[in-house]
Amino acid sequence: AQQGVAAESMRPVFPPAPYPAHATLVTGVSVAKHGIAAAGLDQASDLRAASLWQAVAQQGRTVAALDWPTTGGAAIADLAPDLVVPAGASWLDALASGGAGRAAEFARRAGGGNPAAAAPGAARDAALVTMACALLLADPAPALLLLRLSQTQVALDAAGPDSEPADAAFAASDAELGRLVRCLGDAGLLDTTGIAVAGDHIGQFEQRRGHAVSPPNTRRARPGRCGWRPACRRQSPRLRR
Repeated sequence: AQQGVAAESMRPVFPPAPYPAHATLVTGVSVAKHGIAAAGLDQASDLRAASLWQAVAQQGRTVAALDWPTTGGAAIADLAPDLVVPAGASWLDALASGGAGRAAEFARRAGGGNPAAAAPGAARDAALVTMACALLLADPAPALLLLRLSQTQVALDAAGPDSEPADAAFAASDAELGRLVRCLGDAGLLDTTGIAVAGDHIGQFEQRRGHAVSPPNTRRARPGRCGWRPACRRQSPRLRR
């Protein structure tokens, strides 16, 4: 358990796309049962199955969701839903009207006013991880934190796999995960926290192949590319700094 768990293969949901996959992760059921079959179903009311955040909230514990799909309007204490921000508009303004709890204020402190954070990508990811760290250090800290990072999706869509932009994006997202793990340590929560990391975006290059095979997280398996795992960080001088 201290080393975590890994799988050599996976069976994706169908259709194997971001919104259906995220819904399955938090409901544990198939697309046919949870009803999220495509992008655009961004409201929690679109879900036809009970969610993990509902189960946690029913126990009287705090939940935070940052950029997680299909959470619009959800009864989540600290919520920054997956929002499409119109061109020229501010992510902070969108969160002020569509978010809940401490999310909008923490986004402001995290640099969410940066125009680059209005769209998925590195700037949004950096702000989200900073927000997550602030929540973990706050009182009450969330018992469940749902966080989606998007810069790898942007790079894969733009340049495809095995490209320099994709490799850089995976390295940067790995560093963000490492920062989140350090924040858990700073908050005194690391030893009692379970961390699950999943990649759901196969991209247009796999859609043309019909999503037949998806080797999981192959870029994260490269030497030194495991900054989010405490055991791996202890073995890597680069990640200890």
